[in-house]
Amino acid sequence: MGLWTAWISTAIGFYYAVVTGWCLKYFSAAASGGLGQGVDTTQVWNDFLQDPSQVIIFQFLAVAITMAAIWRGAKAIEKVNVILMVSLFILLFSALFL
Repeated sequence: MGLWTAWISTAIGFYYAVVTGWCLKYFSAAASGGLGQGVDTTQVWNDFLQDPSQVIIFQFLAVAITMAAIWRGAKAIEKVNVILMVSLFILLFSALFL
């Protein structure tokens, strides 16, 4: 049972690293103006997937950011959590009311 739990936890960690890499890519594209009005987001997604180096770079960034927060201990995790939770509420407010 313990090996199965370790395997599932690792698989979930890999999944979240990939999805977080996608989020970092879209955040950087939005911040640089690459997702403005009239942009075909399907094409942006397909271009991203066609370039494996971009996928790997953004997944590596996600893992590196996570490792840095964990390496620095609980205080760093708390700080990252505060930033991410505030960002989440800002995004939700923007999506619902703007």
